[in-house]
Amino acid sequence: MSAAAGIAAVNCVANLAGFFSPAIVGWLNDLTGKSTAGLVFISATVVFGAVLVLKVPARSVNR
Repeated sequence: MSAAAGIAAVNCVANLAGFFSPAIVGWLNDLTGKSTAGLVFISATVVFGAVLVLKVPARSVNR
């Protein structure tokens, strides 16, 4: 049961990211005048997510 809730939560976050990221990238491109600003934001978000995943203790995952 908890696996289904986890998959649903990941799906929800992914749907929100797919909805908001084009607007955020466009806003950053307009704000800075460079197309790299949006790409740097997306890259930083992915790296931040990877760091969060690595911070999860192994004993809470391997039960």
